[in-house]
Amino acid sequence: AFRDDPTLLMPTVESRELVWGPPGSPTRQEYAPEALLDRYSPGLALHLQVGTDDYARVVRMNRDMHVAMESRGIPHSYAEIPGAHDWDFVNRALPAALSFVQAGLS
Repeated sequence: AFRDDPTLLMPTVESRELVWGPPGSPTRQEYAPEALLDRYSPGLALHLQVGTDDYARVVRMNRDMHVAMESRGIPHSYAEIPGAHDWDFVNRALPAALSFVQAGLS
């Protein structure tokens, strides 16, 4: 019954700020993607896929992470494929994600 509730998969800005604080807060600065990449990038490899029909801020966050990783020379794969924030997208995206993991284990 909850799967169709958009707040389940994508919290509101208000609920997000309850956890992370307002933009510029110490918590957000500590966990900003760029700060995390700077701290943990040695040996890091990520596979990012986002649906082109997903929530606009999800697409933007993925694009921003892709750019941040490129600018730091961090190995990763990135793809925008048709779909939204739902299980159909996961089913289409999973084979490429598993291939990425398998390649990293070889």
